[in-house]
Amino acid sequence: MEVKRFNESHLDEVHSFYCGPEPYSKPLSDWIKAPVSNPQSALHSIRHRQTTAWLYYTEGGDLAGYGSLALARANLAPRSDPSADVAVIPMLALRFDLRGKPEGPKEMRYSRRIMRHVIEEAAHRLATRYIVLVVDRRNFRAHRLYREFGFKAFRATYHGDYEYIKMRRRIIRSRGTSIVAMRIPVEPGQLRTAFVLGRTTVVRVHRSFPHPPGSWLCQEEATRYYFDLHESEIGEFVGPAAQENAESRGN
Repeated sequence: MEVKRFNESHLDEVHSFYCGPEPYSKPLSDWIKAPVSNPQSALHSIRHRQTTAWLYYTEGGDLAGYGSLALARANLAPRSDPSADVAVIPMLALRFDLRGKPEGPKEMRYSRRIMRHVIEEAAHRLATRYIVLVVDRRNFRAHRLYREFGFKAFRATYHGDYEYIKMRRRIIRSRGTSIVAMRIPVEPGQLRTAFVLGRTTVVRVHRSFPHPPGSWLCQEEATRYYFDLHESEIGEFVGPAAQENAESRGN
């Protein structure tokens, strides 16, 4: 999935972006298309609110959706004091006709891949403990997606007649990095590779792992069932030969 950092030169590419007929979908479509002069636009947020936005493309080169990330101060819980810096997802959207696509394991759908990238960027770029987003209460598809990635509701807020839910999750880091997604090994207890912020590390799966072989995990699930091995245990891990060596040590 190709990723491009969004800027004003991409306006022609997003001019027809459409993420659905629902009332809560229109602001998502408009946000990425509006000019910088519009305060409710991605370009305005990029220029004035320290926001970063990305465009995501299918394997065929078509625009699939977008994601964004910013740093803000937010009171994370009703009794928390003082406020803390948090990573915020201002807007995230998928093209309407790509909902549920591509067919196959849901972990490889475009919506999940976009979420994984944004969470990875938050862990890599921002030294915060939490990542926060706001979702329209009526947007049940988004609610399911965010819960799948470990987000939990912590407060309701209102804008006019509409209710929105604030959701947060901890940014889980391992030795200064964050496990975003990893392939399940064939058998519990085996050593396998995991992609951790663009690099490869070695992990061992817990024997209590409940998922079938060949699945992909989001960060929350991966961190629950895996742990990093120290380099002193496995040596330098850099390729297939080293993988075979590491696995032979673990069996």
